Amino acid sequence: MGTFCVLNTPNSPSSSPSEHMDRYKRREISDRKSFYLLSGLIHCAECGALMQIAGGAVPRYRCSANTKRGTCKNGLSVREGPLREGIISALAEKLSSPSTKALISKKVTEYLRVQAAEQNEKLTILKRERASIEARLAANEGKLRKLYLRWSEGDDRDETLESLISDLKTQCKRDRQAIAEAKAARAQ
Repeated sequence: MGTFCVLNTPNSPSSSPSEHMDRYKRREISDRKSFYLLSGLIHCAECGALMQIAGGAVPRYRCSANTKRGTCKNGLSVREGPLREGIISALAEKLSSPSTKALISKKVTEYLRVQAAEQNEKLTILKRERASIEARLAANEGKLRKLYLRWSEGDDRDETLESLISDLKTQCKRDRQAIAEAKAARAQ
């Protein structure tokens, strides 16, 4: 007996990972809810059309091109339960093999290494930004002290001096807030 149906996986030549993601996104958006694990994943081995659920009490997968249009000669059907159980069993066996466990461990380790490197890079950038803000704050607070000193020594209060003091106070307030936010972000 020949091949009845084909399960397209991300590594199948007739299916790309983006096609699977597009299909899953469409399924998430769809109002129709499928209770069948393999819906949208199984294709007819003869014509390539999707296999669809048919039957009531005992659901079966059948070639949609045969069922709807009669354009495919594949009139065979397979029960959904045994097919699902067989695929899950094969996946469990494959995932529990030592070589698969080693591959998963390697991939997870690499992923975590990349994530840690990206996090360290972000942290370095945040530290530089914070240091720059702290330096600007210190410089502006120094300018404010000098302006207050000039004021206390009897310099006339003119609009320019008051405007400069107001601008420096506003900038210092913003810098203190940015530093507080940076500290809070780092604590997370």
